[in-house]
Amino acid sequence: MEIELKIGLVVEADRARLLKRFGPPERTVSQRNLFLDGENGELRAEKIALRVRRERDFPAAGPPIDRVVLALKGASFGDGVLFKREEIESPLGLSVEEVLRSPSRLLMMAPRPILALKEKLPSLTTLKPLGVFDNDRALLKVPLALNGREIETVWEVDRSVFPGGRVDCELEIELDDESDAAEIAQAVERLLAAAGVATRPEPRGKYERFLSCLK
Repeated sequence: MEIELKIGLVVEADRARLLKRFGPPERTVSQRNLFLDGENGELRAEKIALRVRRERDFPAAGPPIDRVVLALKGASFGDGVLFKREEIESPLGLSVEEVLRSPSRLLMMAPRPILALKEKLPSLTTLKPLGVFDNDRALLKVPLALNGREIETVWEVDRSVFPGGRVDCELEIELDDESDAAEIAQAVERLLAAAGVATRPEPRGKYERFLSCLK
């Protein structure tokens, strides 16, 4: 189960202010996200998503690291800034370009996301690409004062470019569980407000916003 806080940033300048105040990032990641569906929208009908993500990871020191990851993601549900969804990930030995050339090839492979997909949709025989969007992510380690103790959080500060040119910026913080989620969210909001970073509610995940840009 993926559990995360999601806080929208009003404009790109707010992302720049956040990075300046709490950076520099420990590393940055360039992501290309390809989403797939059945020929008749079978995955969307079940509110699940199949994603191939190419990442180029730029650590603060050392050479870039490239990887491709396949993920099957369940429906997202949330309350305020807290979101939860089931997610199964596995490394993929194909490039995004290879998947684009032959999407249904994935169904002949046996990574965990595909095995789980076949359990949910055993009659699925064909995949097609829905499209791609790019995301630039900066990762920061930020300490928070929480109920008289200090905890360290990892902030994923994103800039996503969706089909049609829409640009969204947001902050995501993954949590091990939701026990302190409300207190963490309040502490983060206080830090951002003090830094002059304007925020907004973001009720939809990136996949839902990506789909809205295809219409």
